[in-house]
Amino acid sequence: MNAHSAFGQNPPMSGVRRWCGDMFNFVKHCAIYMHRYSPSFLKPDRSEQCCAFARKVNVVLFCKIFLIKDTEKMFDPIKVAMVASYCGKPLPRYTKCGSKSQFLDFQHRYCSKI
Repeated sequence: MNAHSAFGQNPPMSGVRRWCGDMFNFVKHCAIYMHRYSPSFLKPDRSEQCCAFARKVNVVLFCKIFLIKDTEKMFDPIKVAMVASYCGKPLPRYTKCGSKSQFLDFQHRYCSKI
């Protein structure tokens, strides 16, 4: 028995559990802005929770792991990049997000002026 369970406390979160929790919360709070069928004028600037988790997670890793062919039917890679940009953590140029990579140079030039 370790000290945490002896005192009735939960053990500290491991790095993987924290990462999964942050990724889950990113999707939970930002899904409305990244959804394929949400209006493109929706911006996360009114949702501090969305931006808090967008700044916390590795959005490039989110693109690589979660934006595969099946999930692109739900989340729009362009909107994922826009959320990252609006929240102050833009994706690096030419990053592949889902099946899209050519738009990021345009997005970088356009969104950095907004």
